[in-house]
Amino acid sequence: MNSQANQRQIAGDHYKTSSVQTWDVIIDAYGPSFLIGNAVKYITRWRAKSGTEDLRKADHYIEKLQEWAISNHAGGRNLVEWGATSVPCSVIVAFCSANKLWPLEREIVEILFGPWEVAHLTRARGHIQCLIDTQHGGRHA
Repeated sequence: MNSQANQRQIAGDHYKTSSVQTWDVIIDAYGPSFLIGNAVKYITRWRAKSGTEDLRKADHYIEKLQEWAISNHAGGRNLVEWGATSVPCSVIVAFCSANKLWPLEREIVEILFGPWEVAHLTRARGHIQCLIDTQHGGRHA
């Protein structure tokens, strides 16, 4: 697969030095849940750990998820079935509350825990960019 996401890396180049990307092998074995889980991890922890670098990592995982979804569903097939539909709404609400997620963070997590389509992932990436922009502008999201 010709992957734009594989052409860049956030914070270093330790993955780019291999001709076979780690996330490609994991996705082949386990599907897109790996990408969803890592994006949620970075959205959840960014304020407490690595700041906007974690937001960029979350965006990178979602970009890879978009590429995966598009490459595995050529012909305009509906992508809703690939969302993590097994996560009940009550669990998502409890998770977001326990992690004190801001409204945009909460919406990103809700999108990722699905069901989703590529357009939803684009919206999630826009929310991440908004969070990055507010940090650079010194405002609170």
